[in-house]
Amino acid sequence: MPTWSRALALLATLVAGAVLGHPRGFHKKIVLTAHLTSLEALVVMDVDGAERTLGLRAAADADGDQKLSSVELAALRKRVVALATQSLKLSISGAKVPVEVKEAKLNVHGDFGVTEAGFSVAIYLVMKHPHPVTPGMTLVVEDQAPDLSEVRVEVFQATAPDAGAEPMASGDVKPGGPLKVRLGA
Repeated sequence: MPTWSRALALLATLVAGAVLGHPRGFHKKIVLTAHLTSLEALVVMDVDGAERTLGLRAAADADGDQKLSSVELAALRKRVVALATQSLKLSISGAKVPVEVKEAKLNVHGDFGVTEAGFSVAIYLVMKHPHPVTPGMTLVVEDQAPDLSEVRVEVFQATAPDAGAEPMASGDVKPGGPLKVRLGA
């Protein structure tokens, strides 16, 4: 089960990757665990600083004072969570699994102003799926980052309630191209 310490580790990985030469934009990763009757996912998205972050921060600055209050930060978090999850589509053997946000954390990296500084979000999703997983079912993940770039996805499967999760697949989901993972029992 993903924890916030795991989320922070993933977040650090994304931030380091962005600094070390990835193109500027949105960097998104999903770690998904399939359980017998539910899916858990941790979505981490880093937004590099530029006009896009200035625009998102400015839109959240309701009073126009160029400083983001706790209420304005909550509005920014809500908008960034929507951006991070709006394209995510999950299904198991044709049955759609609705995306449900359980918790989200926004990190503005100490910059609470209306600036071009980047920020990151970690989102914990817990979703019930309609049928218990049986051998041979296929999990389909479709997604794209808000700038239409690919999304890194890692899929694990928990084979028993008290067992650890086993890696099933990982890959980059390109816009228009789903990642399909055959599940076990």
